[in-house]
Amino acid sequence: MFLCFLLCEYILSNQKLKKMLRQNLDPNKRKEVTDALHLVRQRIATAKDRKFRKQFMDKLQKEQIENLESGRSVRFIPRGKYTYVTFSRA
Repeated sequence: MFLCFLLCEYILSNQKLKKMLRQNLDPNKRKEVTDALHLVRQRIATAKDRKFRKQFMDKLQKEQIENLESGRSVRFIPRGKYTYVTFSRA
């Protein structure tokens, strides 16, 4: 829920900054707006990545627990192995 709120907030500020870029601005102000727009886009991407990584790790943990409860052999994957991996969103 909080993530959705943050994304909505970022999207609104993203729209406002895009609207500001369409106006005639002096070069310094235009640079500030483009930098702010870049930061907002980075935050949106980071929030999406965090959400995706959490879902992936929860799915992995759920599979491990199911294997453990069913009596199958379980190969635990350390969390550090997937910490800095870029996941493909298939």
